[in-house]
Amino acid sequence: DTLTEEEKAVGDKTAVRKGRDLEPLIIQKTEKYFKTDIFKPKDMYRFKNAPWLTMNFDGVAEDENGYFPCEIKVVTLYGQKHYNFNKAFFDETQGLLPLPENYAMSEINTIETKAMQYGIPPYYYTQLQQEMMALNAPYGWLSVLRDSDWRVFTFYVHADPFVQSRLVTEGFKVWQEVMQLNP
Repeated sequence: DTLTEEEKAVGDKTAVRKGRDLEPLIIQKTEKYFKTDIFKPKDMYRFKNAPWLTMNFDGVAEDENGYFPCEIKVVTLYGQKHYNFNKAFFDETQGLLPLPENYAMSEINTIETKAMQYGIPPYYYTQLQQEMMALNAPYGWLSVLRDSDWRVFTFYVHADPFVQSRLVTEGFKVWQEVMQLNP
């Protein structure tokens, strides 16, 4: 497969290049702070029973509960507005903080609201949910390096069976539309 011009343009964006270059550093820092190993899978994965769902893990760690995903991001000054860093369960300068409530089980049903409760952008909330589903993980981490002050924050997100189910059903609808365009 070759990249389209549009895909190449995205890969050339400063924030994307920065994230790609700094991902190993963020993984290294997260491993150090949590005294755990984070494995970086090289392959893209696809659900056997839902081939329209694919994922490319930034990292996978293991604890007494099994494997769980670790998404790794750089937060630019522009992107900071999409985060609430006070909701992180780890701050490089403060250490471990309390785990968040399990908002996945709340009556709130919008992805945007659930993501906001965890302090992260909705896109990363759904990305983590899909990766948790693949690993059958009870939670996932989003470790970010805030570019403005070079601090690492880690957000803890509980598995959300409702959103995971919706990813499968809504993804299937989109997949059917794509398949009709490309018979």
